[in-house]
Amino acid sequence: PMSAPSDPVWDPVRQIYVGGTVPSHATDPLPRPLRIFGYGSLCWRPDGVLARPEVSSSPGWSARGYRRAWAQRSTDHRGVPSAPGIVCTMLAEAEHAAAGGEGEAPLTEGVLYTVPDDLAEACLAELDFREKGGYARDVVDVVRDADGTVVKALLYRGTPDNPAFWSRCVGDLDFAAAIISRSVGPSGPNKEYLLQLESFLKANGSGASNCATIQISDRVRTLLDGGYRIVVVYGAGSNQHGQLLRPEGGDEDAHELIEVAVALPPLTVTEDAGNDDDDVGDDEGISIWSVHAGGGHCALLDSAGRAFLWGWNACGQLGAPADPVDRAVAPVPVLRPLPLRHQGIDLGHAHTLLVGEDGLLRACGDDAHGQCSGKEGGEGLVTVPTVPEELAGVRVRSAAGGVRHSAVATEEGDLATLGDRGRGQCLESAGARWRPADGARVVDVACGWRHTAVLDERGRVYTLGDDGHGQLGRDAEDPHVPRPVDGPLGSGEGGLRCVSICCGWSHTIALCQKTGEDGSAASPLLAYGWGRNDRGQLGMGNTERVARPQLLFKEALADAAPVEDVECFAEGCLVKLTDGRLLSCGWNEHGNLGTGDVRDRWTLTPIGGGAQMPVVTVVSDDHDDNIAPGQDSNTRLVGAGGAVMLAMMSD
Repeated sequence: PMSAPSDPVWDPVRQIYVGGTVPSHATDPLPRPLRIFGYGSLCWRPDGVLARPEVSSSPGWSARGYRRAWAQRSTDHRGVPSAPGIVCTMLAEAEHAAAGGEGEAPLTEGVLYTVPDDLAEACLAELDFREKGGYARDVVDVVRDADGTVVKALLYRGTPDNPAFWSRCVGDLDFAAAIISRSVGPSGPNKEYLLQLESFLKANGSGASNCATIQISDRVRTLLDGGYRIVVVYGAGSNQHGQLLRPEGGDEDAHELIEVAVALPPLTVTEDAGNDDDDVGDDEGISIWSVHAGGGHCALLDSAGRAFLWGWNACGQLGAPADPVDRAVAPVPVLRPLPLRHQGIDLGHAHTLLVGEDGLLRACGDDAHGQCSGKEGGEGLVTVPTVPEELAGVRVRSAAGGVRHSAVATEEGDLATLGDRGRGQCLESAGARWRPADGARVVDVACGWRHTAVLDERGRVYTLGDDGHGQLGRDAEDPHVPRPVDGPLGSGEGGLRCVSICCGWSHTIALCQKTGEDGSAASPLLAYGWGRNDRGQLGMGNTERVARPQLLFKEALADAAPVEDVECFAEGCLVKLTDGRLLSCGWNEHGNLGTGDVRDRWTLTPIGGGAQMPVVTVVSDDHDDNIAPGQDSNTRLVGAGGAVMLAMMSD
């Protein structure tokens, strides 16, 4: 007798069944002789045993009661685990409707293969391996279109409960087209799979059942003809200002991660070579460098230096009067870039900071306190990115935006501040500069609502501003003067060195390493935090204020992979581990923790929900997606405040 699969083993990292075994949902025995029904790549690309001359193949057969659905993640053929493609499965009519599908007749055309008995075992072994991406064996009735003859046939299909099922794609053909247009795997481009199947169906199908395949093909051609680059972002939280770019354009919050596909236009020659021609340039090698969010606006920065912004624009924080999101020219929203090239970007609550290719800082948005212009009393709104007068000609290394102020680390190593000085969050006078008394250079800055954190080249942390919640991590003397935080993070002693800082509205987190005698790193990254904790934003399991730097997450991460990055959002934080897993804690009123509900978390909680995520980069909404021109171009964890989280699929 022909073999039946043993217990299958799913590998969640590679997203395939391993060991050469897939599940079986068949209630009927395998047909003799072995008949295989192909409805996807087997329609046009049989190989191995099925390509041998002893095997007969016949188009003109259909599996009635089933619909072809583009709903199966592919990480082993037409995509990779960090950027899955989409391939076909077959769904029973009720399964298709439950997943949001509509329109097509309940049949699926395909090819019927008949395999001699002496080749059956080899054929099954090959197909079990080929279909390891979430498929299971099933035996169904297939009908010959010409005369109604019915036979039993084995097929492989991914049911809605399989771990690679992508239900979003069943009812959202625009999203499916975007994924297919960008994905490439070991077997080739995803678009090849789609367009070859479309050709087969047009030559052999009845037409009515081809609707989804043909519609997706038309959408993919639109994206390819336009030269668009597709970027996939996961989002959770507030969508009040369109931060999540929902395809229907609504403003509904998302309490768990949803998938968002956007299209970026091709480089023009102007962007590619710096000339005045608007012809299309060369996009080869362009990748997404970072993703950011502010109080109600978001941004992407690519490795060509193009900044794409969307969302809230009441204060001109998008840097352009017109809506940069075009929903009319492509199946998914098209983002239009700002002029000029940029090395970095940071989003405050309602203003934007941009570091140009020339190293100069340009700012736009809310300037009621001078956080963009640097002028006393501000200019109300700055709607075009403009260099603040006091920073004219000053090259910038790092910049951060808060609610009413901004901070800058210049390339020369000085701290400069712009905006509201009412709580000491800025230096005492406009145009003032500061660096540590021993001459160490300032290398990074972070802004909260009313406080600022500063990092120097020796790994020491300084703070200034309001200390109403302990966010300074020191005694609150001389609020306008940066002072070192208490303990080794401020003194630089004790073998502890800070490598990055971030601020929520009223809390601060420093990512640190223990160092050896020679100054080299001697430990995985460690997170120290202090400040406001009434919503669990420091992940300590309680809501007690923390007035001095304390080691965070020790118990929560005792058996986990090491920390790779930690960033703050308004009243919480996000943690990325080296294995790509994401965790969050703190305020969750809008579902911005991505946990599927709106309940605050006092300890680190895995981010989950409906989206199956590959290794990702994360950004949360509003404060401190710090600019640091010259960092490598890999996507990275970034953070801010407000009420939205974005997670970037590895590019």
